[in-house]
Amino acid sequence: MNMYRGRLMKELQDEDYRYAYDEEFANSRMATQIKVIREQRNGMTQAQLAGKADMRQSRISALENVDYSAWSISTLRRLAQALGVRLTFKFESWGDLLSEVESFNREALQVPDFENDPAFNEAEVAIAAFPELGAFKEHKSARDFVQVMAKLEEREHGLASS
Repeated sequence: MNMYRGRLMKELQDEDYRYAYDEEFANSRMATQIKVIREQRNGMTQAQLAGKADMRQSRISALENVDYSAWSISTLRRLAQALGVRLTFKFESWGDLLSEVESFNREALQVPDFENDPAFNEAEVAIAAFPELGAFKEHKSARDFVQVMAKLEEREHGLASS
């Protein structure tokens, strides 16, 4: 166990400290993640995000401030849609907080938009439909894979209609 984790575990034993720390961390994480995802979107500016979310640029600036604490679910939903991501809420254990604190970095905060989500990439969708072609994907580009899938689909439809 690293020294910081041990110290934090000890400090979190105090209930008031635990809830105050969690609130501050959650505020910092949300503000930072908004900025990270915005920048991940081809360097989207605050003004561009504001336009997509139907807000003022000054509002985006305030939301990206780690000291901001007046979050509203409706505002976060508007931002999620403007950034092409989903917003989630859940209750977690205090142990999860330790893991979040330890992995708090730019890479961990990045989230692909729907169009770039690997789960919805054409090749992944094709593999879901034709699992036997999974091995092919490993050796060819996604474009080659999609072309092969199209040919297989044509052949399948041709056989079905004969």
